[in-house]
Amino acid sequence: MGNGNFGYFLRNLRRKHRLSIHNAADEEVWYSHTTLLKVATTIFGVAVLLFVAGVLVSAYTSLLDIMPGYMGNKVRREMTENILRIDSLASELESLAAYTDNVALIMEGRTPVDRNISLPVDTIATDKTLVAASKADSLLRAEMEGSGRYGLNRTPSRPRGELADMEFLSPYRGDVKEAFSQRNRRFGTMVEVTNVQQVFAIQAGTIISALWNPEEGYVVQIQHKGNFLSVYKNLSQVLKAVGDRVQVGEAIGAVWHNAEEGTPTVTEFQLWYDGQAVDPQNYVEF
Repeated sequence: MGNGNFGYFLRNLRRKHRLSIHNAADEEVWYSHTTLLKVATTIFGVAVLLFVAGVLVSAYTSLLDIMPGYMGNKVRREMTENILRIDSLASELESLAAYTDNVALIMEGRTPVDRNISLPVDTIATDKTLVAASKADSLLRAEMEGSGRYGLNRTPSRPRGELADMEFLSPYRGDVKEAFSQRNRRFGTMVEVTNVQQVFAIQAGTIISALWNPEEGYVVQIQHKGNFLSVYKNLSQVLKAVGDRVQVGEAIGAVWHNAEEGTPTVTEFQLWYDGQAVDPQNYVEF
């Protein structure tokens, strides 16, 4: 019974049928003799052609880029570029953070940390054996700890020549609480401010640093001619950005008294010459 039905189905596929089209008046306007096998083959062939055409259009055109919810080649390329850009920015931020930390350590008189060398902890054994200092090391240490040309305890004298006549404007007014002390490694003058004041540039120069940290508030550094560097710490507000040129007496920030805490604000002013801290009170009046 099953074989008979299958044979009937095959014969029916090959049997010709009349396919015609009639208008509204039931008049035949077109006709053709065909079989069900030809109709099925034609439909299948058209479907295959449409599928191949769709694949080719998707592969060799940007059609998928405009389709919502599909990640095309353009989106993938932009994502890759953004990932590389973010990675580059992260590296630059890490380098900037390391630089600012080292600058802060140098300004405090401590040794900067080298963050460029990173070795796996589990791959290299650390040799903690103490090595006896050589004669050259002992001589170098004695020279660095002495008061010679390269000694760390050397207090630079006021420069001679044209810099001896250089006068600096007072950055702000207040009472000196702690003076400069090379022995105590206090490289600036601590000044107590009891009212709102603007902070002025002591000489013309360029802003090379304008940062904020929880311990010292805003810290501004200005590079002046003659290898002078002025540092303003514990500011309440900064008015300039890194790279700005400032003139003598130009406001670079402000400092004010914190009424809620009930204590006056203590600021620190440092003056450096040729890489060495000098006593600010030899140059400015507070």
